[in-house]
Amino acid sequence: MNLNNQSELEAYFADNFDTVLFPVLADMYLQKRDIERARKVCDIGLGYHPDHVDGKFILAMVELEIGNEREAEKLLKDVVLSGTDHLQAAFQLAVVQQSLGRAESTLQKSWNKVIDLDPENREAKSILTIIEKGEKPTKTIKRSKSKNSRKSSKRRKASSNKDEGPQLAISPRIATFTMVNVLKNQKLFYQALDVLDILVTKGADPLKIEQEREAIKDLIKEENN
Repeated sequence: MNLNNQSELEAYFADNFDTVLFPVLADMYLQKRDIERARKVCDIGLGYHPDHVDGKFILAMVELEIGNEREAEKLLKDVVLSGTDHLQAAFQLAVVQQSLGRAESTLQKSWNKVIDLDPENREAKSILTIIEKGEKPTKTIKRSKSKNSRKSSKRRKASSNKDEGPQLAISPRIATFTMVNVLKNQKLFYQALDVLDILVTKGADPLKIEQEREAIKDLIKEENN
């Protein structure tokens, strides 16, 4: 199965509703603003995997697309409280709560969570400074878009000449350690390495990234022996 091919992924999902890869298809739909299909895939996938944090995150993004901030807040809270270091969920939760005009203590807690995961996050630092001064932050903030690193692009280009399985066009918003584990369990090792490259650009824990990278390399060696 070519995970870059939407038609093939749709056919696979139709025959395997219980696949843990459902957030990849849902995110494809979301990127194309096919909200109805994105929601349907999430609903089906979460029916089989109710604790799938990336599935909940994509569903939260679907809710935001249609302006349902309160429902998005509930889903994002679930992701953040799951114990998974999901920076984008923490950031989006803080943004949504700010938009909803939540209490200062709530905003402070949420933005501090962002700082815990990304100590150099400019938006979080700026807003926490405003809150500490006793001022009220604006309800909306400018969001920066994530980009894949050059290293990731170069390695993907080089690996395209090798028999390493299908390349996975993973969106930065679902590039998480959870997704790394999902891909490892599916034996999509090189795609898992691509996700780790994206996590580097997102400022994720470098030690954890290196540990995962070494573990995946060991799995590749075992697979080739």
